Amino acid sequence: MKYNPLYLVSAMLVLAGLNLVSKGLASEGSLYGPLAVGLVAEVYAAVLIGGAALLTRVGQRRPAVLIALIAIVYQVDLTLHTETCAVLGALGVTLSALWLAIFVAKLVALGWALRVRIAPRALLAATLGALGLAALPRTFVALGPEHAGTLLALFVFALGVVFPRDLTDCVTSRAELDAWGRLVLRRTVLATWAIWGVLFALHVAFWASEAPIAWARVVLALLALVVARQPRELRVWVTGGGALALFAVTRPSELSSVAALFALTLAVRAATRLRTVVPALRSTPDDPSPYRVRTTEREAWTTTEALARVSPEERLRLITGTLAATYVAQWTSGWRGGSLPPHNLLVDVLFLAVAAALAWRARGRLVLGFAGLVLGHGVAVSGVLALVPRPHSLVGWGASALVLGFALLLAAIGVSFAVPRRLARPAEGGEDDRGGHDRAPDPAGYRS
Repeated sequence: MKYNPLYLVSAMLVLAGLNLVSKGLASEGSLYGPLAVGLVAEVYAAVLIGGAALLTRVGQRRPAVLIALIAIVYQVDLTLHTETCAVLGALGVTLSALWLAIFVAKLVALGWALRVRIAPRALLAATLGALGLAALPRTFVALGPEHAGTLLALFVFALGVVFPRDLTDCVTSRAELDAWGRLVLRRTVLATWAIWGVLFALHVAFWASEAPIAWARVVLALLALVVARQPRELRVWVTGGGALALFAVTRPSELSSVAALFALTLAVRAATRLRTVVPALRSTPDDPSPYRVRTTEREAWTTTEALARVSPEERLRLITGTLAATYVAQWTSGWRGGSLPPHNLLVDVLFLAVAAALAWRARGRLVLGFAGLVLGHGVAVSGVLALVPRPHSLVGWGASALVLGFALLLAAIGVSFAVPRRLARPAEGGEDDRGGHDRAPDPAGYRS
């Protein structure tokens, strides 16, 4: 029977029974009774996985998929077992760790039951989400709203980083499937991620009802994930720079957090692959008419989507921005507005050393500009300039301008001499000065 409603009726009856038993035990003051309820839910999930394995091996794949989806729903702790463990002290820690191990074991068993292969990244993302369900309720009890919001934001950001980019390829079948089977598998995988996302959001809403959470940082983390995946680099810089400027003016106390989040955003973009549109060459008949013999083919270009890493030039800019945003986050930590905070000499020296190393190794000139701003502002606010004697006459100002002009000229000549000449020439096999590619000389003196 393809559409057997008894599976859904069974799942709803078990869920209702678990809920009623849990409420009854709680009203009687039983503290460990809900743990038995969680155990019953795990046993029911194990029976579901076993049923899916049996039906798959006898050729009943459609009901097997339905049972598997019910087991997937029960994966996300419908009995609030992890929230109960948060108030049980050391015993709760042990039980939460046991629940996490059972979660991973059930997920692997579900893949075996359905004869599908789960990609390591998908398994990592699911395990990280389960780790959040097991650990976050306990930590939220001891944290205030601001720290709880920061922790949840970091967790959401980390989960978004490890989340599979291609949802349909993170689970593949071990057996050969026809077109309809591949479509069902794709829909099942998408439904799994959607179900888990909704149920995880419901868990977070329950945590917020028990302990207040500052949601602003969580929203910023979600926006940072969206910004990091933008196809155009300019949008990333405009969005991040605008956010820094906005918070510096309106909420200076949050500037450090926003700068740290922007640094993470740039680092993630530099390290991950982005979905890009690339040209693809395909051959098509020169004349599609059925009345002619197809003797020649012409080349036609089409486009396709692929995951590719950013270019080395963009990666260098992103690393520079990560370093700069990290410095701003450290510098403005604890700043509430007003005059800018003082500089930390040790941090400034460390930052300038890293900037110099990056500029030397990767030929990054942009980082030198930001390092110059940091050094100039640090010198200006340190009072060192007050020790430099100032001219008091036109002759003195003119002499100072002459000395500075000669010094800048000599410095410019030295920089131009130190830069390798190969940087001024186009790369071998690359583009020439006119924007085209280098071409081999034509021995015939002309091209066909």
